[in-house]
Amino acid sequence: MLKNLLLFALFITLHLSSKADIPIVGTPVKDTVLLMNGEKVAGEVIDTIYHKIKVKYLKKNGKEKTILIDDDLVFSVFFKDGHEKIVYEQDTISGNYFGVEETRMFIRGEQDAEKYYHTPFGTISSVAVGFASGYFASVSFLAAIPPIVYSGILMAPRIRIKYKTVSTPEYLNYDTYVMGYEKVARRKKLFRSLIGGIGGLTAGIFTFQVAFPNFSIN
Repeated sequence: MLKNLLLFALFITLHLSSKADIPIVGTPVKDTVLLMNGEKVAGEVIDTIYHKIKVKYLKKNGKEKTILIDDDLVFSVFFKDGHEKIVYEQDTISGNYFGVEETRMFIRGEQDAEKYYHTPFGTISSVAVGFASGYFASVSFLAAIPPIVYSGILMAPRIRIKYKTVSTPEYLNYDTYVMGYEKVARRKKLFRSLIGGIGGLTAGIFTFQVAFPNFSIN
């Protein structure tokens, strides 16, 4: 039972830690594709075919790679000559409710939250809850419930955006900026609380086994 709990915790941790995002590349910077989630792909836009953007870039090992990015994932393309091509189109049928500039502010909110928003209290408290659960209930799969429930509780309060966690305070006057910021902030808050809870759970189970190696339920 204890072994299964440890394996379960390890599986969830690895699953949450993995990301299938399009790679962000550095040099040489030519064109830059700005994605709807705020991330950027820097490389060379070599074609736009069948509602896809074909980008060639250099991997970290120096090898070239070409990828196709769906138009639906792209807001705009900044070309090396300095001009920007807007790919995003407002279309309420497909779920694109905001105008171009409203969406631009939404993306800036996502970018700022990704860069500046941190949740030290949520992470540390999740570790504590997970550890206590793993230590005192390590003989049961019920040990995984408290850290998961606690992560849900942390998501209940609204996100408080502080001036020091934004690049430009004036952006807070834009509703879509706040919406984009809150979207990413909540995702980061949930992710880190789950990782902290699972890490604490694993540590609690391990500590219990070390402290009581011969413990068993008759």
